Amino acid sequence: MGCALVVQVVAGSGDADVTSEAPEATTATRLPAHARSKPLHWIATAAGVGAVVGLVLAVGPAGAVQTGAEPTAGPLARSAAPDAAKAKLPIDCGPLPVHIDQQFSAALPGAGTPVTVVAARCDAGAGSPPDGLYALEAGRTAPIQLLDPAKRFTVRTMAMRGDGSIHATVIGYSSTSVPDCCPDLTETLDWSLGADGAWAAPVVTGNAAQV
Repeated sequence: MGCALVVQVVAGSGDADVTSEAPEATTATRLPAHARSKPLHWIATAAGVGAVVGLVLAVGPAGAVQTGAEPTAGPLARSAAPDAAKAKLPIDCGPLPVHIDQQFSAALPGAGTPVTVVAARCDAGAGSPPDGLYALEAGRTAPIQLLDPAKRFTVRTMAMRGDGSIHATVIGYSSTSVPDCCPDLTETLDWSLGADGAWAAPVVTGNAAQV
C-alpha cells in the first residue's frame, strides 16, 4: 500500500514541515465558524486563523523501484515562485482591498514551472465574502482563475497532488435562497492538469449537506 508525502506550508512563513502520512492525508486550513451552528457563524471568520495548506505528493509502495517515471510536482519555497501579493487577481472588490486567505507554492510536473496557488476574497471587515481560487504560473502575465467568487464558495482546504492536479474542499450554498450567513453545502473539487499544461474545469468528486 502506498503512502503520501505531505508538505505543509504555514501561510505567512517560508517554513515547511515534511511528514509521512496516510494515503488520503489532507490538511485543514480555513475553519469557518459554521461548525458551531450559530446564525452569525461567518462574522467571526473575517479575522481568519493561521492558514495551513498542503502539497500532497503520491509516493509508490515502500521499497518499490521507480524507473522512467514522469517528474512529479514538488514543494517550492515561496520566494522562488510568483508573488501573490504583487499579482492583480481578477476579483472585483470595488474600494475594498483583496485579502489572501491561503496560498502555497510548487514546481509543476514536467518542466518544474513554479506556480503559486491562491485563495483570495474581498476584505469586507465583517462577514466572510466568497473566495476565488487562482493559479499564478511563472511566465504567464495573467492569473489563471480556477474558481469564480460568483460561485459563492469558501475554500476550506487546498492541496496539489504529484500529477499537478489541484484539490480543494469548499463550503457553499445549495440554492440562491440560502442566506449568506448559513452555508449548507460542502463540496470537494478537483482540477486536473492536462498534457498541454492547462487545468481542466473543476470536477465535483464529493458533496454533502452542511450540518
